Amino acid sequence: MQKGKKMGILFLLITILLGGCISKEAAQEEEKKVPLVEEPQPQIETKHNKESESRVELVIGPNDIPPIEESKFKEGVFIEWADVENKMDKGAIVTLQTVLETIINQDLTTYAAQLRSDVKDSVPITGQDIFFSEDKDKKFMFYDLHTIEKVYKTKSEYYYNVVVICMESSDDLTQQSYSFVITKKDEEWKLYMVD
Repeated sequence: MQKGKKMGILFLLITILLGGCISKEAAQEEEKKVPLVEEPQPQIETKHNKESESRVELVIGPNDIPPIEESKFKEGVFIEWADVENKMDKGAIVTLQTVLETIINQDLTTYAAQLRSDVKDSVPITGQDIFFSEDKDKKFMFYDLHTIEKVYKTKSEYYYNVVVICMESSDDLTQQSYSFVITKKDEEWKLYMVD
């Protein structure tokens, strides 16, 4: 009886060991059939100096902003600037206000004066093809801010990415959002890019 018990235990151990080997071989075969694909990792550029501290600070938003009804459409700038005066540099706000007013007034000369000097000479200048067209029926109603991001390039150097919501009227009325990048260069806030 003792010998039968030992044989039973030995048989059980052999079965367990063989079962583990077979499972391992099956898993290896399965790995061979399905190639493993590594997910691409985002490339994050970091500088190893004390001044580098790139980051994005969400100042406002993102806000869910409904479109304006056609009967309430009125050309102009109707953004509540008081909502952002303590959240953005005053010079950046003034630049954005001026840019939006020049679009409403279709004043390309004053608009171009709000651009950074290194982008003024591009043809067409940033935003010109969007806002200044030969289609005189195209009208804009800028009425809210979707998002304001303060993007730090270093601890002390930053710019604003402001997404403005507008209703655009040409053939029909559509809600649009435009991103205005406003940077400080030579102690002045200027428009760098519109998207």
